[in-house]
Amino acid sequence: MLGGLLGTTFAQTRNERRQQAAQASTSATTATDPFDVFRVIGDRNIFDPDRQPRVRRNAASEIPAPADDVISFVGTLQYEKGLFAFFDGSSSAYRTTLPTGGIIAGFSVGQITPHSVSLTANERLLTLRMGESLRRSEGSDWTVNTLPTPSAEISPITANTPTRPSPPTIPSDASATLRRLMEQRQKQLKE
Repeated sequence: MLGGLLGTTFAQTRNERRQQAAQASTSATTATDPFDVFRVIGDRNIFDPDRQPRVRRNAASEIPAPADDVISFVGTLQYEKGLFAFFDGSSSAYRTTLPTGGIIAGFSVGQITPHSVSLTANERLLTLRMGESLRRSEGSDWTVNTLPTPSAEISPITANTPTRPSPPTIPSDASATLRRLMEQRQKQLKE
C-alpha cells in the first residue's frame, strides 16, 4: 500500500511539474520563442546553395523592379539521336536541352554547330556563340549579350611558339653551392 501511495504521489508530482513546464513554455513562446535563437543557423547558413542576401525593407520601400529574362547558350552534345543545344536561364522554362527545330522563348532552334546555335523567330535570326546569352527586359525585345573580344595587346599562346624560361642570373654574392646549381640550370635551359 505504501508503494502504491508513493507511486501515486510521484506521478502527481511529475504531472504537476509537466503542467508547470507547459504553462511556462506557452507563456515564453507567446512572448518570445526560445528556439528563435537557433533560427539564425538556418538563416545564415553559408553552405546553402540557394542562399540569398538579406534585404531589410521598411513599409515605405519601393517594390523592386522585375528582373530581366535571360537565356544562356551553355553547350552542345552530339550522339546517335543527333545534335542537341543546352540552354540555361532565369526561368525553369529556359533551362532545357533542344534538338534542331526545338522551341525556346518563341525562338526555333535552327542550325547547331559545336560552338554556336542559330535561333529564328518572326523572320529574325540570332546566332549565339558558346557562353553568350539573350536578355530581355520587361516590354522589350530579346537582345544578344556578346562575349567580350580579346584585346590586341593580349596574344594567345599557340602550340607553335614554345615558351622557354629565361636563364636565371647568378648574383655576385652567391655561395659556391648556389652558383654551381644555377650554372647547371642555365646549361639545362640552353639545351
